[in-house]
Amino acid sequence: MAATTDITYAGLRAEWPRSSGSVTYFMRDIPRKLADKEDPLVVPDYQRGRVWSDDQSARFIGFLAEGGTMAPVFVQRWPVRSDGSFEPDEIVDGLQRLTAICRFLDGSVPMELADGRRAFLRDLSERDQELFVGPGGPLVHVDFLELGTREDVLRFYIRLNRGGTPHSDADIDRVRAMLG
Repeated sequence: MAATTDITYAGLRAEWPRSSGSVTYFMRDIPRKLADKEDPLVVPDYQRGRVWSDDQSARFIGFLAEGGTMAPVFVQRWPVRSDGSFEPDEIVDGLQRLTAICRFLDGSVPMELADGRRAFLRDLSERDQELFVGPGGPLVHVDFLELGTREDVLRFYIRLNRGGTPHSDADIDRVRAMLG
């Protein structure tokens, strides 16, 4: 049967934006970067704000603590205008993860490990705290994109966020019961 569409895999892949650069941060650097007045990462109006529950945030931090790696955070970097001014960089994807990190660092949420144990950062020894949030811990990779227009950014945001279903507590408990 012949294909009846003009969709090609190569064409679809060509539509994915290319990174214009990247930077890697330690976890401890994230709150400072979000508050940086000179070169901020801003939360744009199309973001939905903080939607992860405390449990989701705790489980994400636990995932990182147990050796998980974080997908890159996508940030729109607008080109410098002809007069030398610029728009601040926008967080396109990764706001929930960055927020979870900030909330863990400020003591608002603990980490929750896969076996259900929970601990706040302050519960760790000073050495373990430094390792976890610094050079020995998970890294936060930021990929900068230079999408041409706000419409391009909004289309990309929709592509990233239109699918996916989080696991319910019952889904995870069912699999935990299989271990027992």
